[in-house]
Amino acid sequence: MPTTTPSEVFRACSQTIEHFRLRPRQTEMAEAVFENFQKNGTLMVEAETGIGKTFAYLIPAILTGKTAVVSTATRALQDQLVEKDLPLLADILGKNLAFNSLKGVSNYVCKRKLFKTQNNSGTPLHLDPAINLWLKKTTSGEKRELPKAFWQGIQEITTTTEHRLGKQCPHFQKCFVTKARRHAQRATIVVVNHHLLSQDLSIKTSTGSQGLLPNADLLIIDEAHRFVDVFSSQLGFSIERDALKRSKKAFFDTLETKENTRNIGFRFDKALASWDFFIEILERSLADSSRHEDIKFCEPIAGETHSSWLEWDNDMDSLISELHEFQPSSHEPLTTMQITSELKAFRDKVCLMAELENPQDNVYWASLDKNMSLATIESRPLGISKHFRTHVLESDYSSILLTSATLQTGGSFEHIQSQLGLEATDAIAIANQFDYSANSILYIPRDLPTFDNDFYTEKLFKRIIQLLEITDGRAFVLFTSHRVLNMASIALRNLKWPTVFQGQYSKSECLAQFKSKNNAVLCGTGTFWEGIDIPGEKLSQVIIDRLPFQSPSEPHCAAIMEKLEKNTSILLSTINYLMPF
Repeated sequence: MPTTTPSEVFRACSQTIEHFRLRPRQTEMAEAVFENFQKNGTLMVEAETGIGKTFAYLIPAILTGKTAVVSTATRALQDQLVEKDLPLLADILGKNLAFNSLKGVSNYVCKRKLFKTQNNSGTPLHLDPAINLWLKKTTSGEKRELPKAFWQGIQEITTTTEHRLGKQCPHFQKCFVTKARRHAQRATIVVVNHHLLSQDLSIKTSTGSQGLLPNADLLIIDEAHRFVDVFSSQLGFSIERDALKRSKKAFFDTLETKENTRNIGFRFDKALASWDFFIEILERSLADSSRHEDIKFCEPIAGETHSSWLEWDNDMDSLISELHEFQPSSHEPLTTMQITSELKAFRDKVCLMAELENPQDNVYWASLDKNMSLATIESRPLGISKHFRTHVLESDYSSILLTSATLQTGGSFEHIQSQLGLEATDAIAIANQFDYSANSILYIPRDLPTFDNDFYTEKLFKRIIQLLEITDGRAFVLFTSHRVLNMASIALRNLKWPTVFQGQYSKSECLAQFKSKNNAVLCGTGTFWEGIDIPGEKLSQVIIDRLPFQSPSEPHCAAIMEKLEKNTSILLSTINYLMPF
């Protein structure tokens, strides 16, 4: 159907889509977004839950005929856009719309690893009847489509950006990642998630190269309140204590022969020994200052800790030099190059921590495990505005939209605009006219014990069952931790309603199972907190065990609040940062 305005499309939707109702606020947002895309501007839109943000930005994007990258907070919403919303709109508009979903490398099965892996009986995994059938049927190669029986060892047949061989891989031309990226290059609308968009921007920040995503006219960031944290995390780093040990194992596991590797083995062992000694000294210095789970580094390491780091750094230099001189067989050079590159990056990250590089812009801390032993060393920037400005605002995107139900703090866009370097950007807030008080109930139990009480979970699960009785199932039960979800999978496994637990199936299959059953209950964690669309009464209750506010003692959070308190130009209190209202 020929259309020129979003309003016309919404009228067509009301005549085509069952239960679709015209919503003035949705049309208001769509018209504002359409105007912004036409004038090549940047716009922030806070649209409360129930407005219908997805159609309010997809319809204008389609009508412009421009290429677009749409970034969502979760893969669940990403799948919904590509599998439901975009096909529906393309059908209504009568357009042959090219759209594609693009995800991170680890979401796709790696053919190189698949063809090298054997099952428990020693049969090559790709010859297993179920996998062989899947290979013939799959069009995307996404791991979420794999038969459930193969999820347990999924890491054996997937890879990461760091370990992907790219054009040097013998399977490159038929690689699922290659295929997805080629489709994305040809698509008008490419749907990604914040992690992949952040990875793309991080690569551009650190290397100045093209990045991972195709060029596009429009950039749409949905659930934009989540983007700042994801991008900040991507710009930082995490050093795992066992990383060096895993690199050694990876190197020797891939060798066809152990000939001429004696010196490398010696260098690995020496670097491992000095690493363990450095960590031991570091742990001792941390134990002297604090016994919290996360400990911020306030100054460069010194004394015995500094000496032990220098010794390890020298051992790493020798190991990397030995790897450079190593002459592997024809099948092994790429793996050796990868591991050498990983070791260099690992060494550089430890150096940044040891010397406390740019402490005014970054925070560094150690995370300890339950035994108070060092598990990881973390770093994150205190702000992302300069990176966002350089690689988004000053990029080739002609127009940018940031939208969410929660962008304002204290009735102002000032904080989010400051975080992203968008001080002069147009911003509008669209309130929902839905009468919550007449159509919903907010229940906050006041008689449950506190979270640290030994009987908390027992009481919690009993209360959950009582609440489920009220709506006869038809509920999401969402937890802030996988630990409590695992406990719930035992405590709630014999409910009288059909019950789906996250982890039983892929996320999309969990939703499909929930929608296909009457009076079902779905128990999950973060991925089901937002971006889920279940019309009608199938979902009549959402139970949340606790609100996931950041801990003010978490080093990154604490450092940001400290910086905010020193900056008199940002009138934002600690409590408002943690709990925007």
